[in-house]
Amino acid sequence: MTKIIRKEFGLYNQNATRINSCRNYLGTDYDSYEDSAMVIIKELWKKVCRVHHLRLVKS
Repeated sequence: MTKIIRKEFGLYNQNATRINSCRNYLGTDYDSYEDSAMVIIKELWKKVCRVHHLRLVKS
């Protein structure tokens, strides 16, 4: 999943605008694109939880 996020959001290409946006959102400095990918994933998960009712499905 993180590889897809990195590729689609241009983090492998050092998308400075996106990385700086994530850095500003966190309020901390960091070096790697992995941190930016995790910010994106965590915020996406928060939105999914807010918008959709998640429930367990028995198999």
